[in-house]
Amino acid sequence: MALTGDNRPDYERSDVSLRLIAAIGAGVALLFVVSPLVLRAAYEPPSTAQAPPVPPAPRLQRDPAADWSAYRAAQMKRLTADGWVDREHGIAHIPIEDAMRLLAERGRPGWPAPDR
Repeated sequence: MALTGDNRPDYERSDVSLRLIAAIGAGVALLFVVSPLVLRAAYEPPSTAQAPPVPPAPRLQRDPAADWSAYRAAQMKRLTADGWVDREHGIAHIPIEDAMRLLAERGRPGWPAPDR
């Protein structure tokens, strides 16, 4: 800190350039003005873009909890019942408990037989 002739504190005049501070301020101001314009140009969809298709009505669920319950009930029915998947090709589904029991008894084709 430099002292003046009457021993009052003064600042060091050679450390800070007013031009440098003004240039930095102008650069920051320019950044704030130019950045939104660049981002908008970069992310603006092309003019040939089409609006996404509107889903068919009804667009909203009236009772999501009931829909979820019905879905879960249908899935549980599928997992616990037997029936045909493709009757012509002889493909059927069986309850998951039966499938797990059969897999444990017979093993998987191509895998070593289970220890008994």
